Amino acid sequence: MPNMVEWYKISRDLCGPTRPDFLAAWRDHGADLSGLTAFQIRERLSPYPYSDRETCPASVAKHLRWAVANVGPTPPEGWPEGYAKRGNAAADPERPTGPAPKVEKVAHPDGSMTVNAKGQHLIQNIDQLIEYAEIDLGTWRIERHKVNTWTTPLKSNDGTPQVVRNWQVSATLVRRLDAPVAGRAPVVVGTPSPRVAKPWRPQECAVIVPDSQHGYYWSEDRQRLNPLHDERACDVVSQLIAMVQPEHVVYLGDMMDLAEWSTRFPRPAEHRDTTQPTLHRLHHWIAEHRASSPGSAFRYMEGNHEARVNRALVETMTHAAGIRAVNDDRKALDVARLLDLDSLDVEYLGPYGADFYLWDTLRITHGEKVRSKGGATAVAVLKEATHSTVYGHVHRVETASRTIHGPNGQRVITAASPGCLCRVDGAVPGVSARPDWQQGVMLAWWDGEHAHIEMVQIIEGRAVWRGDLIEGEDRSAEVGKAIGWPMIAPV
Repeated sequence: MPNMVEWYKISRDLCGPTRPDFLAAWRDHGADLSGLTAFQIRERLSPYPYSDRETCPASVAKHLRWAVANVGPTPPEGWPEGYAKRGNAAADPERPTGPAPKVEKVAHPDGSMTVNAKGQHLIQNIDQLIEYAEIDLGTWRIERHKVNTWTTPLKSNDGTPQVVRNWQVSATLVRRLDAPVAGRAPVVVGTPSPRVAKPWRPQECAVIVPDSQHGYYWSEDRQRLNPLHDERACDVVSQLIAMVQPEHVVYLGDMMDLAEWSTRFPRPAEHRDTTQPTLHRLHHWIAEHRASSPGSAFRYMEGNHEARVNRALVETMTHAAGIRAVNDDRKALDVARLLDLDSLDVEYLGPYGADFYLWDTLRITHGEKVRSKGGATAVAVLKEATHSTVYGHVHRVETASRTIHGPNGQRVITAASPGCLCRVDGAVPGVSARPDWQQGVMLAWWDGEHAHIEMVQIIEGRAVWRGDLIEGEDRSAEVGKAIGWPMIAPV
């Protein structure tokens, strides 16, 4: 079988190897076309007998010249299967006899080598080039290669015209870095021993609790209270604190919704008279955490919802905003005082916008930035951050990190939000019916040098931590009896 050029060289001019008029012209006139140029073939086949065209198409003439010179005067049986393929030119089954082709090798300063061969019907593909050049592919790797082919019209000794095909094959080789080195003993890879983990609890742990927006709205008959917070998600956090026994518990703020104190949004009738049960329920929840983890340091950060109390007084009852009870240095309607956080040994951090640094490296703040797309707030916070930052406010589970390079080397900082614990079905006032919110809770670990953030996502009242399933329960009825309010599950 003669050498074939690449498949695309046969068919690229819309003259496929199975085109009927191409095959008919080859079959009927192939014996008469040997040695003719494409122009002469067009003259010979004009007028064109295989269609309504006056002249033979140039593409057909070109490929007829190729077919007659390289394959034969007539199409062989089974054409074109096996006669052309994608990729480099196929080699002849039987190589031409004669002297070995000349191969040029050029070594380069960077350790690479160029190999090149050029001639007639000698080296026609990369495999032949490697063989004739005696290249050890265990030592060298083919970086790139190229195959060129073209025809040259010549006359034989008897004056008969003929077409000779020329080939040029070149390759660039690079030395394998993993090639064997003389004198170096072969590497024997043994069976490794099982890797034994070294369990070690970091020095400290913090459970960071996001916006729960504890609150209620009355049923139509005003006999039962429906929660704005998600009781099952809140119960997951209670169980997690009991399991972890952290050194720190941080409430990120907006732990109460305080809808009836809003001066910005409408205050529907069903949200009136809900502050008192909200205070009782939130105190009960935090007291549960204190009882579960008595050795923890508790901090409660003021959020924009807690700030509603003072804002409402300033805007509607300025004279009452700064009133203090006798022998008490706190405002009469101070949130920490209303929740009786002193009895639970909980430090209240305010005003809204204040933050603090845990382990002097992890900034914790309620937050004030909100971007419309998920993850965008983390990017915005991270852009301005100089330390890893944990924030709430956005009610989304999101995180982003970047590396800061400075005089003391590089360090990675992260901005992350653990989400929320309020209902995500649109029950919270002032939001759409389908908010883009997610529930979760965060753990931060201190290893003595770095703070590590671990996100625990809560999905429909269930979370997984270290392989254990934590399934929250709605204990509205039980808690309602404990604090003296008629509470029911969400409706």
